[in-house]
Amino acid sequence: MLKLIIYGYSYGNRSSRRLERACHHNLSFIWLVSGLKPDYRTIARFRSEYKEAIKNVLKQSVKLCIKLELVEGNTLFIDGSKFRANASIKNTWTDKKCEEYLEKISKNIDRRRSRKY
Repeated sequence: MLKLIIYGYSYGNRSSRRLERACHHNLSFIWLVSGLKPDYRTIARFRSEYKEAIKNVLKQSVKLCIKLELVEGNTLFIDGSKFRANASIKNTWTDKKCEEYLEKISKNIDRRRSRKY
């Protein structure tokens, strides 16, 4: 199971359901798990029960790769999350728009101060 998770991580398959699907369809995964077809719940349960051990094995793998000069120590890995952007022309901020907004806020603050006193 550990081999499956590490191999899946190396190819960007972090989901238990995707790993299960890979064990059914991908020849390299089938060979790796010796033809077994673990359920996604089994994979998720293993991952949650042995979270610290998996973390330690992944750290050791990175140290080994650095030692064997497969990667340099300055490589940055990202998770590839995708976020919905809101970059329409109406939402872009120019220097002028920022200044106008700051003036508006300043007037708002002054107006509220004068009401309190």
